[in-house]
Amino acid sequence: MNSLHATPHTARIVLGTLTALVLLAAMSAVAASTPVTSDQFAPGWQEHTHGITKWDELPPAARAYLRALEELAGCPLAIVSTGPDRDANIVLRDPWA
Repeated sequence: MNSLHATPHTARIVLGTLTALVLLAAMSAVAASTPVTSDQFAPGWQEHTHGITKWDELPPAARAYLRALEELAGCPLAIVSTGPDRDANIVLRDPWA
């Protein structure tokens, strides 16, 4: 997809360089929500993770961050992308199983 158009049922939200479409029905839920920032549930890290393909090679803080995301989302991660290349992924489980 190389364009993103709003429809009468969606609103376009721009956050810095990120543009997203949100269903208008969800806007009241978004407005009433409380953001959770990463510093509230996991520390950051300074090590490079680009191109890593094995879970154990990630910095411990990166692994803690990803586990915290799983907890917040209420579901396990299947694939972690570590770069733009097709093989720059850590496959944790089969996403189609």
